[in-house]
Amino acid sequence: MTSSRLTPHNLDYAVEGPFLTEQQLADRWQVRAGSLANARSDGRSLVPHIKLMSRVRYPLRAIQQYEATLIEQAA
Repeated sequence: MTSSRLTPHNLDYAVEGPFLTEQQLADRWQVRAGSLANARSDGRSLVPHIKLMSRVRYPLRAIQQYEATLIEQAA
């Protein structure tokens, strides 16, 4: 799987808020924040992320699209 870091090809996520913090996404998905960090560093993040200085943010729209895909696949 390729990295989900934002690139010019998926930059539209970067300009459209709102965003979730790493902890907010971890709480939403009921996983450890460290698991999200490990996935990012291994290049297997499931949704795009933005890293500004030392802060990581996940676009809510990308999260919702990923979750909708999972729901469709489960149906």
